[in-house]
Amino acid sequence: MLNRLLSAPGFAATALLSLLLGIGVNVSMLSIIDALIYREAPFPHAEQLVLLTRVTPQYSTPEFAAIEFNEIRDHLGPGTSITAFSRHQAAMSDTDRPPEHIDFVSSSPELFSTLGLSPQIGRTFTAEDIANGRHNLAVISHSCWQSRFGGDPNIIGHAVRLDGEALTIIGVMPVEFEWAKLWGFTQLWRPLAISHSAGIIRHYTLIARRPTHMSAAGMETALNTLAAHQQANRPTHYETPFRYRAESIQLALTHRLTGQFAWLLTALAGFVLLIACANLANLQLARSSERTKEFAIRLALGCSRGQLLREQLREPLFLAAIGGAFGLLIASGFNQLIATHLRVRGSAKPLDLELDPPLILTALLLALISGVTFGLLPAWASTRVDPNSALKSQDRGSTGKRNSNRLRNGLIISEIALALTLLSGAATLQKGFTGFSSQPPGWDSDQVISANLPISSNHYPTSQARNQLFELLERELPQLPGVSAAAVSTSLPTLGYTNTQAVISDEQDPLEPATHLDAFHVIVSPRYFATVGIPLHQGRTFPSDISSTDPPVVVINRSLARHLWPNENPIGQRLATMRKGQPHWAEVIGVVDNVTTVAALTQPTTPFTVYQSSAHDTWTWVLLTMRSTQPAAQIEALRKSLRGLAPNLTLSDIATPAQTADRNLHNLRVATKVLSLFGLLGLGLATVGIYGVVTHLISQRTREFVIRMTLGAQARHIVILVLREGRVFIGAGIALGLVGAFALNALLNHLIPRFTEMEPLVVIGVAVFLAIVAFLACLLPVRRVVKIDPAVVLREE
Repeated sequence: MLNRLLSAPGFAATALLSLLLGIGVNVSMLSIIDALIYREAPFPHAEQLVLLTRVTPQYSTPEFAAIEFNEIRDHLGPGTSITAFSRHQAAMSDTDRPPEHIDFVSSSPELFSTLGLSPQIGRTFTAEDIANGRHNLAVISHSCWQSRFGGDPNIIGHAVRLDGEALTIIGVMPVEFEWAKLWGFTQLWRPLAISHSAGIIRHYTLIARRPTHMSAAGMETALNTLAAHQQANRPTHYETPFRYRAESIQLALTHRLTGQFAWLLTALAGFVLLIACANLANLQLARSSERTKEFAIRLALGCSRGQLLREQLREPLFLAAIGGAFGLLIASGFNQLIATHLRVRGSAKPLDLELDPPLILTALLLALISGVTFGLLPAWASTRVDPNSALKSQDRGSTGKRNSNRLRNGLIISEIALALTLLSGAATLQKGFTGFSSQPPGWDSDQVISANLPISSNHYPTSQARNQLFELLERELPQLPGVSAAAVSTSLPTLGYTNTQAVISDEQDPLEPATHLDAFHVIVSPRYFATVGIPLHQGRTFPSDISSTDPPVVVINRSLARHLWPNENPIGQRLATMRKGQPHWAEVIGVVDNVTTVAALTQPTTPFTVYQSSAHDTWTWVLLTMRSTQPAAQIEALRKSLRGLAPNLTLSDIATPAQTADRNLHNLRVATKVLSLFGLLGLGLATVGIYGVVTHLISQRTREFVIRMTLGAQARHIVILVLREGRVFIGAGIALGLVGAFALNALLNHLIPRFTEMEPLVVIGVAVFLAIVAFLACLLPVRRVVKIDPAVVLREE
């Protein structure tokens, strides 16, 4: 067997290259799926940990009120450990180091026991600490301990200030506790006291550790009994019927689009492997057809077909084993390339794409399946010979040729179809990405710079205090050289509007949820539109002297105005935001242009947007935005000015809109390049397959072509004959590939509708390109035949 492979180095090299590329990219994609979705959280018995969500017909939310947490904890009983926590941002400082903006978590004392990890140094806070009023305690992360405190072994008892509040460090968590999916960049945990008397203000995330005897479905059944009781007792607090869902934290914390897109890329990587296997089968079929007469003789001498099949399987299995082994090296290299480019949201660490034993076993299984399946087909076809007719034939490949040709054409058709599907998907995604990135944003982002600005509730406890701060910033920051305007808001278009609430007009019934319209809500200060550069289309924006005592007013975007009042003037109309089942009415005073947001990637149309004044509703986490002639050069001046105006505040994530958009679209850009790579691999493998098959067919018909040329046929006649026969399987492959291409485009459009609209011209263009490549692959081998001297071939015959 080894001698036969060494005697055909072209066949061995092509087969191995096809297999190792196909297996390599598939194992790599499976490792990405494992890292993004299925890899267990770094906590003991992580399969028992579930994230609770409240699901309504319109939406699902992982946020709960304090009273709901207490009721859920009491209902599940002492056998179930459950914790509540909320995320925050603040400035951390101490006597030896300058202030630093950090993410921190306030949690109930059950957090650490629920997750099942103990501190590396010191202790964690307990229910006894909270009962005794010891709320000024802090547990820090391993990375915070190392980066800020240099791994000081005497860190326990060290004092820090969080937004000016003194805390004492009592523990350091191990590095395993820093799970980006759950915490992001969180560096500190502090106690959270939850009162039974707290109202329905939902900002707590709940994680439970279910008992070993209870499944997630069983927990949901128990919780839904409580849900019915809660809705009956507090109907005004629940707008629509709801149920509880308990989902494993690995799956629950994976973004829906991330999971779907990762699986899509893995499926398309499977196309590359199928093309590779079809290549292997076709090459094996070509080699087997040369031995048809040998097989006939052996069958006539008493050899069984099973023995021939086993012998024929040795070669593909041997090649598959080598391909699987080297495919792991390809997967490892591809993983390193992907890991350096993919960014994990909320984590400074690269994606860990290790090839663990299950993935190595997967590679070997893929190799085994590839070798058996696509080695068995040509072996079966080549051994279905009639010994009598084969021995009478003068052509070694004539017997069984019909079966072999049918299989060979089917395989090459499938290669072309899969390659076209991959290439069209890559071209559509690339065109969509380019189009989305270059479309008019709807706002003047060229001279804008923004930063996160967490507002300390200790220093600014009331809405009035926060609005006074906003007025100070809007008034003083434009005094900086080159700065023309400043404003605060709860979001920017490049970050994506995320606060979605139902809205109605006067003509809609508040008691009919089916008539409600979901719209993004953004809280902005008066100078927001001038600072960000969103053009005013109609009416006016918020006045600079607006106050909380003024009647509520809103500004809406053009899409919402056209939808609610298509034939009326929207200015002066009433619009209500539904909260807790009750309408909160406001007057529409202005209409601004639509803006392109990152959230629009997953929205089928431009999202409806309602802008509310910060005078009527303020948050403790906002974005500070400035318009400057030189935004990048103003960063240090902005920090210095803020220290003078509000020393207790710190800025983080200072960036221009272009930088923010690039960060948000980065992983999608990487995915586009990966799909393009798959398309090129598919094209290359399919081209090699077509070339190999046509070369083999022509070698079998060399005598026929020579006789035709001897009888007067010109070289162009031979070329036309081959191309005419090639157009049959090329045409069939293109036709089948067009079906797959449009199906893939429809799927991409469903996943990211604003990004991949159906592009028939792109698909057709790719089909024409692939057809040209396929015809060239047919043309190259036939050119060598027409240059042969007929006399030399006839003398050899």
